[in-house]
Amino acid sequence: MKEREEFSMYHSKSKYSAQQDAIIEGCAMVKLAEATDALTLDEIIKGEPLLTGVTTQKLARVMMKFVDMGFVVKSKRRDGKMVYKTVARMEEEGYERDPITHLYGGEWA
Repeated sequence: MKEREEFSMYHSKSKYSAQQDAIIEGCAMVKLAEATDALTLDEIIKGEPLLTGVTTQKLARVMMKFVDMGFVVKSKRRDGKMVYKTVARMEEEGYERDPITHLYGGEWA
């Protein structure tokens, strides 16, 4: 009987290489930086040839990385969809960060 590696049951190989991750992150950040409005995951992927085939789940993880790093703000639109906007764009539009919570005030989505 063939023995299985113990971790194989719990660990799977990433679908994306480190180079692909970097391309996905770069494309997503450029698309957000150029946008005037907050974008959904589908809107970020749409029209970007380098993001063709990237799942919204993968892009959501990338966006959360940007949110954790403080580059992007996430909010929920009235229709329930999550949208993303860069912190730089928020500041250009006059939103101010709360000194205690570090969140932006007002509805923007």
